[in-house]
Amino acid sequence: MRIPARALFALGAAACPRGAVAQGRTCGAIAEVRGDDAVVAEVVRQLASRGVATTASPGCPEAVASLRQDGEAIVVTVRDAHGRTSTRTVTKADEAATLIESWARPLDADLFAASDLDETTRAPVTAATPAASVDETPEVAPTTRDPFSVAVTGAVALRAGASPMVGASITGCARRSSWCFGATGHVWRAADGDASDAALLASAELTVPIGRVAVIPGVAVGAGYLATSMSADTQGQDGLSDGWTPRAEARIHATYPLAGRVLLDACLGVLTRRDANSAQSQDGMTSATFDVAVELGAGLRVGAW
Repeated sequence: MRIPARALFALGAAACPRGAVAQGRTCGAIAEVRGDDAVVAEVVRQLASRGVATTASPGCPEAVASLRQDGEAIVVTVRDAHGRTSTRTVTKADEAATLIESWARPLDADLFAASDLDETTRAPVTAATPAASVDETPEVAPTTRDPFSVAVTGAVALRAGASPMVGASITGCARRSSWCFGATGHVWRAADGDASDAALLASAELTVPIGRVAVIPGVAVGAGYLATSMSADTQGQDGLSDGWTPRAEARIHATYPLAGRVLLDACLGVLTRRDANSAQSQDGMTSATFDVAVELGAGLRVGAW
């Protein structure tokens, strides 16, 4: 009676233990391990504890693994007896051993290939799948801008022919792409106590990152009130008079991160203020006079760009 080839293969597969057969003996899992000595020694120890031999046996198929230390990670390249290769990156020696073991214990591809099983039941030679590996590169969350920024600055304003003014400012703005639109408030007082000033301006800033530093030029326009302690006879002699006046300024900031979302903020600016009083010319026309100051300041900004 003729026995079908499928039955012969099934009987042979059931009778033979897992692994190839060489010279009347069964071949176990074998993996030759090469690479960085410190890593190889630990992986070989791990494989030996799992029953995977690391020395070649004549006539027996073996997997070949190459190990390379890459910082805290281990790069593992494995090639099995059929020439299939895979490269994975893991973080521990036992993970490398698990990966190598999965390639050193393949299905009996030679027996499947020798059988006449049809394609629906044959285990394809190329279907061996290595053990799951640890991701090579952890996903890094993208850097995001804070939607708002607030800067608090102490400053001194230097004026030609007049006492310098010392004060503080606060700027708050909402970001739109690289721009930040908001408002700036100033409070100033002359060093000799002769004048004080408060102003509120609409502002626009453009952030230009350069490495960890950001350069932030900006402009602002608005109005403010100047109060002096001078008499009416002396007001206006140095460009200072009581009253509401329009204001404009141009500033450039430089920021540097200190901790988290807090940045060191230094600024240089030019402030201009129209005098509250107007000068009357001989032809009846009114001419405006302006007070100009150079501002130097430093402070803190909250809100990363």
